[in-house]
Amino acid sequence: MIFSLFKKPKQAKEIAAAKKPINAEPSINEMENSDVLFSKLIHLNSQKQEKQLCIRIAMLCNEGKISTIKIKQNISQIEHVLQIALLIENTDALSQLCPTANEKLFLQFAQEGFTAKSRSQSFNRLSQIESFETLMSQSKGKDKTIYRAAQEKVNQYNQEKEALLDIQNQVAHSLESINKLATSTYAPQYEAKLELLIQTWQQHIEHEDTRFHPSQAQLKQFDQAKLACENTIFEIQEAQPIQPSNTPDEPVAEAVSKFDNDKETQLIETCKNACLDLIDNQNDEAFEALQLLFVETFKENLSDSAIKELESLQSFAEDEKTYQRDAQLALSLRHLIIH
Repeated sequence: MIFSLFKKPKQAKEIAAAKKPINAEPSINEMENSDVLFSKLIHLNSQKQEKQLCIRIAMLCNEGKISTIKIKQNISQIEHVLQIALLIENTDALSQLCPTANEKLFLQFAQEGFTAKSRSQSFNRLSQIESFETLMSQSKGKDKTIYRAAQEKVNQYNQEKEALLDIQNQVAHSLESINKLATSTYAPQYEAKLELLIQTWQQHIEHEDTRFHPSQAQLKQFDQAKLACENTIFEIQEAQPIQPSNTPDEPVAEAVSKFDNDKETQLIETCKNACLDLIDNQNDEAFEALQLLFVETFKENLSDSAIKELESLQSFAEDEKTYQRDAQLALSLRHLIIH
């Protein structure tokens, strides 16, 4: 009958087994003898066989049938050892088998690893931005996972580099400002400017990322300029004569005067804090809010010294905004040049 031409699956397997020579060598995926596997790895016939042998040896090591010591004793070629080590589940295998593996080798195997796992393991060992940039260009269109991981590393590096450059510019600006103040003549707003600069500098020192901290040379330069400013203030205070009080026994007038002074102090402190917010936020909204605050504060019944101090803060805010715009323009031009 025509149906007799088609063999059942079970019958087909039996026929295939019957045709297979009795002494035929098992396939690489069936081999258990480590010595045979090691020998075959030394005398390779093809790249496909190399991949099969490395995966098989790693599998037997994961099953506890081959030790890492035996692998190290029988395989001398570092590329084969590394391919196997990357596939072994024991986290210590890599350091045991390839203690001298370097960035160059891991970069190679992040592209040429036999499996996605081994390529990922190699990628995680990379540390240099040049390696990630190389992977981005060479893995594009070939290995989507590695390409995206490399792209993320490069983007992160560029963001950190830009943030560092921005902080460095701010530190340089603070140093320039306090050096300028240290060489200028005393004015009613002198102390307010110094206080703002010290607060801004303290933020640089306390930044959570130590890479953004001022250098030792910058710290020394700031302290010297700060000391010069404090000496200027001390000299002015020493030179001022003590004015006798005309109303020593007027507690009501004294209380009213104290109230007015406290109110002025609070208003000025609010403006100072708003100036610091402008430095931190660096946006148009912060500047506009600060300008409105100045308008409202100037409406109060202020003393001449408070008015001068507010005018100084307003001038400081204008200078800071101009600096921020110039820095943003420079950053934009830098992007245009790079890209």
